[in-house]
Amino acid sequence: MHNRSIIIALYLSIISSLIFADIGLADYPDGYYEVQRIIDGNTFELTDGKNVRLIGIDAPEAGETCSTEATQQLSSLISGETVYLEKDVSETDI
Repeated sequence: MHNRSIIIALYLSIISSLIFADIGLADYPDGYYEVQRIIDGNTFELTDGKNVRLIGIDAPEAGETCSTEATQQLSSLISGETVYLEKDVSETDI
């Protein structure tokens, strides 16, 4: 039951937080970008090789409890899709 709660919370967070921040997004204007691959439950790679992290999502890292489920969930939402990236007011995801 605990794992299911985590997955549901992650899913709702992703759905309600479709604003993205790149680790080095300063070079990118707001706009549409293609997703190349999913790295983990809160990070994905664009077709140009840049990594993008979701703001406000603290997904488990590889090997941690529910990391596979978090990665699969993000993959089911955006893998192979075009996403709209919008720069946050902050330069970091703290």
